[in-house]
Amino acid sequence: MYAEGVWNKTPNLLVQDLYPGFYYIAQETNALIVPMALYEANGVCHVIIDEPMDVTDLSLKESKIILRDRMSTSVDELMQKYAPRVKRSDLGSFEEEYEAYLTNKIKGAKGLYDKKIENSSQFIDKSIVSAEEVFKPIESVQVNQDNAKALCYRKR
Repeated sequence: MYAEGVWNKTPNLLVQDLYPGFYYIAQETNALIVPMALYEANGVCHVIIDEPMDVTDLSLKESKIILRDRMSTSVDELMQKYAPRVKRSDLGSFEEEYEAYLTNKIKGAKGLYDKKIENSSQFIDKSIVSAEEVFKPIESVQVNQDNAKALCYRKR
């Protein structure tokens, strides 16, 4: 079982949010969780299989934090060891480089990649509020003398 649920295409996260199913299955069956990390470089898939972990005495939140941390550490180790070394001056724009990376990954899936399914399968934790959700209502506020003080930012 892969707790992320989908292939991680995010450029800024070593490991995405995790589906809680790994925890519930481990709780019901007393199974150990075996953290794994995969990293592909130059057509070779590298893997770290970490030590099994017991989540029976942990909460879901604690389990997700520990598992995600261990997976992220392993991905970072693989990247440090196998990622191609490039000079910053040799890189194009981030958007161009990342699009080329994604295109190459999708080609490697040999027709098995379904963008619609992939984009709708990422786990989104409903208890986490995004910055966009928090600040969206402010866009519709009409500033006037009654609310200006509440909306202004003051340095102390």
